[in-house]
Amino acid sequence: MDSNYGTISVWRGTLNFGLALTLNAAGTVEFGLSGTDHPAHYGRIVTIGTLQLAGNLAATFRDGFQPGTGQQFAVISAPLLGMFQGFSAPPISSNLYMNPAYQPGSVLLVTDSPEADFSRPMITDEGWLAFDVSGIAGQIY
Repeated sequence: MDSNYGTISVWRGTLNFGLALTLNAAGTVEFGLSGTDHPAHYGRIVTIGTLQLAGNLAATFRDGFQPGTGQQFAVISAPLLGMFQGFSAPPISSNLYMNPAYQPGSVLLVTDSPEADFSRPMITDEGWLAFDVSGIAGQIY
């Protein structure tokens, strides 16, 4: 098993780990994005063994690249445990942000609008109004 206490920067290509990898709370994993095509414009981490997430995840934009609405960057492919404790990325615009999305076996960097989506309103059996709310974490709606 490998452990990371510093910064791993992946700007293009694929960084493969044949064993399990533990990312510690003091560490940072940084992905540099310069376009939408992997492996030419952004990098990916792949592990065969379990990847224990901790510490910080960071995205930087390189070579003048600015992601557009609804873009996704699959930056990690691995059997995952845990989540990153922090995330940072430069602002894209006043109404477009980047955030991590955790899926079974992968971490994506996705762009999204901070507009709240209040969908599927309904009245519960108890008479309460209920609806789904989705948007950007940390935003006030």
